[in-house]
Formats: sequence, structure tokens, C-alpha cells
Amino acid sequence: MLADPAVLPVMNTSPYKTLAGLILDARKRPGQITFSSSGNYGAAHVPYEMFQQAAGIKLLHVPYRS
Repeated sequence: MLADPAVLPVMNTSPYKTLAGLILDARKRPGQITFSSSGNYGAAHVPYEMFQQAAGIKLLHVPYRS
């Protein structure tokens, strides 16, 4: 199966230095770590939802209108 590449950007001040670290923390704090996108069902939102499902985690989506 082919997939489009994706990135998971974080600020350089973020406590997350690895993807594994993010996943471990998200499992401890479901729904408390936020991510943003341009809106529901957009190009960024859908891959993040797929990532959450594959990782067994729950993040809080913050959609922006513009």
C-alpha cells in the first residue's frame, strides 16, 4: 500500500523529542495533548486521526477557520 508522506511538527521547546515519547505521554493523558489543522476533515486532520487510531491514542483536535 502506498501512502502520502506526512510530518508531525513540534516546537523546539516541546518536551517531545521522539514519536515514541509523544505516544507514551498521550496514552497517559488521553485528550489532553492538542493538535491543530485547517479544519475538520481537511488534509491535515484526516492523517492525524489515522495516526491516533494506529497508535491507540486520543489527541484533542483544534480546528482553525482560516
